Amino acid sequence: MSGYEQLLHPAVQDSERHRINTGQVIYLLLGPFRLVSKIWSCWHRHMSRPFTRDGETYRVCLRCGVHRHFDLEAWKTKGAYYREKKVMTPASTQSTAVPARAKLRLIA
Repeated sequence: MSGYEQLLHPAVQDSERHRINTGQVIYLLLGPFRLVSKIWSCWHRHMSRPFTRDGETYRVCLRCGVHRHFDLEAWKTKGAYYREKKVMTPASTQSTAVPARAKLRLIA
């Protein structure tokens, strides 16, 4: 640090002056990425008919599979898009896949 910098900014340390706020940098870098991803991603133009399951009414995008709540009284979709959470049942947790060795034996 030169003598002139000490006269102009005596209380500012070098490490504080050159510190970069990483949150702002990430936000600035992700801005254009978000714009580009909106242009080339699914726009959810092809939605299914309303379904009611377990007291919840929703529509599904036929292209990408995201869900959106549906109001039966107003007959309009509402709220944000969301992905359905996969529910694991005890039967689905057990693997029914055939081991690779068994496949070879069946083929050979």
